[in-house]
Amino acid sequence: MHIDITPSDNIIVAASPNNPVQPRIPSLCNRVAQDQALVLGFVAENSLPLSITPGLVDLAKVLAKDPKALAELSMDRTSASYKLNYGVKNTIQDEVLEEIRSVPFSLNIDEATSKTYKRILGVLVSYWSEKLQRTVMQHLAALEVVSVTAESLFKKLDELFEKMGLPWDNLISILMDSCAVMRGSKNGLEKLIRDRHAPQMLDIDGDSCHHIHNASKKFCSPFEHWVEGLLSDLHTDHRWSADMRDGLREISIILGIHASRPERYIPHRWLSVLDVSLDTLRLWDAFVIFYYAFLGNEDRATYKDIVNGILEKRGELRIRSKNFTNEGKMRKARIYKKVFFEEKRTLLELHFYASLLPMLKQYTLLFQCKEPKIHRLHDEQEILLKEFLSCFIKPKKLVNRDPSAGYEATSILEKLGKNHPLAKSFNMKVIQAYTRCAIDLQAKLPLDNPVLRTLSCLDPNARGSQHIIPHLKNLLDMFPAVKLTEEEKAGFQHEIYRYASDMMLPPMADDTRVDLWWNAVRQTLRYPTLAKMALFALCPFHGSQVASSFSMMANIMQAKTSSLNVETYEAYEVVKYQLKAMQVSAIQHYSRPSRDSPINPSLVQNLKLSSRRYRAENKRRAELHAPNPARKKATKDSLFSSVYVSWLGFIYV
Repeated sequence: MHIDITPSDNIIVAASPNNPVQPRIPSLCNRVAQDQALVLGFVAENSLPLSITPGLVDLAKVLAKDPKALAELSMDRTSASYKLNYGVKNTIQDEVLEEIRSVPFSLNIDEATSKTYKRILGVLVSYWSEKLQRTVMQHLAALEVVSVTAESLFKKLDELFEKMGLPWDNLISILMDSCAVMRGSKNGLEKLIRDRHAPQMLDIDGDSCHHIHNASKKFCSPFEHWVEGLLSDLHTDHRWSADMRDGLREISIILGIHASRPERYIPHRWLSVLDVSLDTLRLWDAFVIFYYAFLGNEDRATYKDIVNGILEKRGELRIRSKNFTNEGKMRKARIYKKVFFEEKRTLLELHFYASLLPMLKQYTLLFQCKEPKIHRLHDEQEILLKEFLSCFIKPKKLVNRDPSAGYEATSILEKLGKNHPLAKSFNMKVIQAYTRCAIDLQAKLPLDNPVLRTLSCLDPNARGSQHIIPHLKNLLDMFPAVKLTEEEKAGFQHEIYRYASDMMLPPMADDTRVDLWWNAVRQTLRYPTLAKMALFALCPFHGSQVASSFSMMANIMQAKTSSLNVETYEAYEVVKYQLKAMQVSAIQHYSRPSRDSPINPSLVQNLKLSSRRYRAENKRRAELHAPNPARKKATKDSLFSSVYVSWLGFIYV
């Protein structure tokens, strides 16, 4: 027998002719390092973001708790698709539908086109969940539509309600944008639903965030797209050229400015002009130095004092010697015209946007959140309109005064003087901007909406005023879907009067959800019927949440994944919204503490049946699209007849 000493870890292993040297087991730290390389290699191989790494590690730890099940686990792309669709999604939808079939609920719908050129109608549902003890929002469906008309959308929703067994009587409201297809007064989708199925449906008006965004466009319209054109040119100028981006980055570093590429101005994104204007002001000095290199010799001499110190350190910009297309030369000419030749006008308008548009932006941010805010909608609209009008109208006398242009813009105007042509022109445009925006806000915001006035009385801060009593009395008629006994209806009036003057209830903190506050009031048993009505009355949507769902769609349904159908996208959304509603991660929700822990029977059953359902659905679709010889012949004969008649008419003519 001899002794082998392993040099790396100094582990002594006994060996004999009959017992050869056993393989050395690597140390724990070395095995961990090898596993880290495995995870990181998988991330890099599949181009996954590094932020997913902790989730992969946690997932591996959970799966390792049951090594036998892990050894049997296998899924290819197709099986993963149908197990997600007919297994996981069906389980979640069954649980959601079981709840909303017996309680009042509200919908939020909108239509968008995916990157694969499919028109998708997104449907979200909001309701009070006794199971989760909070108002939750779930992704109900994603429907592919061919044409976007009120009648076609109504047919899709009607089929959806019938398929899911949803009672129209439980529908409280539907939030949509204010286009004619959705909310037309004569033939809009909302009117069709109210006339044919849901006369009790409340009118909560359209999406107020869309109203605010449209008002911001009215606000900017007098300035003739001057700033917006500059923002678009700056983004385009640096989007495709690495040399341009590198040059701007070097100058930004010299100036001590955080280097970044100019942001893209997107007109349909809510108040995008404000966000990009603020970023442009942050990079303004870098833009001045950068585009100085593109000026002619005479213009350089004029503006030399501004950039002389920086140019001594930076040297001549090498990018100046590049060859540009005619379009690129024209774009740069437009940019340095606005940056140098008409700098005062550009800065005036940029600072004006940056000073006044945050007022509108704050409103949209407030009502883009997912927690219930419908009780604040009416009050916040009044506050916004008053604050906006106070910028150019005296509060008491309601007469015109010098409009506010913001601190930075006012400083530039003072240097120019009142009689300067640019100052006169700018002041005139400011008045037009305020006037157009104010007119649009007054016309579009539902300031006289009785439903929103009533719901504003459910704000806990409204207590102590007798003015809320007449509005609270309307709750019974407004929400017939809330089933109350005769005893509860009789006690409702007494509860309203006591609640209006009850200052002993705890105040609602700023970080407290209003539905959780009302649930706490319900548990005190002091106002059981009023609290019950309030919990259902706070379900209506206050801002379009489908837009965020469509943002996820852009990441899922892309040109490279054109085979991914709408049902799979819907499954992604259903799972995401369910996990958000439960406030847990997928690992927390689906993992089991140990091998002996119980499983979810309905989930397991659906996953086992998913393959059969997938094959049945494929067979149904194949039969639906199978060619029908009789129909094909009739279509051919009809086409031939129409062509023949047209040919005869041409001959006779």
